[in-house]
Amino acid sequence: MSNNTLYVTHYIPDRYPKVGLRSVEFITTLDQGKPKTFYSGFDMATRFSESDLALEIEHGGIVKLASPSEIHPPGEGVWTDKNKVVWIGNYDNPFAGKNLRKV
Repeated sequence: MSNNTLYVTHYIPDRYPKVGLRSVEFITTLDQGKPKTFYSGFDMATRFSESDLALEIEHGGIVKLASPSEIHPPGEGVWTDKNKVVWIGNYDNPFAGKNLRKV
């Protein structure tokens, strides 16, 4: 992957944890403004358009974030907590360091 900045735009909801955090799959884009092309996580080969995602969003299979949030591959991941709050943090240990941030 190139050194382009990636932004998380959506996540795929899973069972929310009773305690702590649970990692979830996510959708990214290279365009922080009005994205037209989306990717499956860090996989730049798997592309989606906004219309590809629309039906899943309508049925709750994908959740669109209020605004894109920067993510740094490959060391970061997307997490949710019991209150359905979305976080970005270290992929292996989200509580490591001060990098856990609320989306």
